[in-house]
Amino acid sequence: ESRSADDRMWVVSFMRPDQPVGYYLYDHEHGRLAGFAVSAPQLADLKLSNMHPLVTKSSDGFDLVSYLAYPTWVKLDAQGAPAKPLPMITVVHGGPSDERAQFGFAPLLQWMTNRGYAVFLVNFRGSPGFGKAFLNAQQHEWGGAMNRDVIEQVQNLVTRKIADPRRLAIFGGSYGGYETLVAMTLTPGVFACGAAVVGPSNLETFVDPKTLPPDWSPDSLYSLLGDPRTEEGRKL
Repeated sequence: ESRSADDRMWVVSFMRPDQPVGYYLYDHEHGRLAGFAVSAPQLADLKLSNMHPLVTKSSDGFDLVSYLAYPTWVKLDAQGAPAKPLPMITVVHGGPSDERAQFGFAPLLQWMTNRGYAVFLVNFRGSPGFGKAFLNAQQHEWGGAMNRDVIEQVQNLVTRKIADPRRLAIFGGSYGGYETLVAMTLTPGVFACGAAVVGPSNLETFVDPKTLPPDWSPDSLYSLLGDPRTEEGRKL
């Protein structure tokens, strides 16, 4: 996190999904480590939910790497499945090009699992960290293959009897809010409910230069989503 000018003392952090972030002072010269702070001390001594990485093959061949968390009292069998399907909340990250679901401490996830839900933190084409081809595969696929990536992964969990098909929810902010609206309308019947936070509901107004933030490029968005100045782009 930080280093002294002479490089002798370091501030380092350590994180895992089932414990808050811990901060330590590391004496680089003598190899000594001393803890001095915890990000959420109220949670430090509680049993928290871990994350389980999950790789699903998309219908067009991409490896979709996502993470699943369970309530702490749920017992898993040798295949990593609970004794009976659970109500599940799918959480869709924002961005999408500069955010991704990742392995680490997430207070919101802990709040949801503590209420008895399985929580599925989902990645999909356009998520960073999986190569340029995966990132660029989002072009012209907002509301298309990106939604399919989410739905296929959720259906895989239903097939494996991890998730209860009658008790599926979807939640997200920004791009995740948009995907929540897409999933609820373009693939109705999959999710019983959804919560969309600050997500665009209309891509044509979303890319309107009159309302874009000044540091956003209309041309970049037109290339990604479709150019509203053309008939083909408006159809898209």
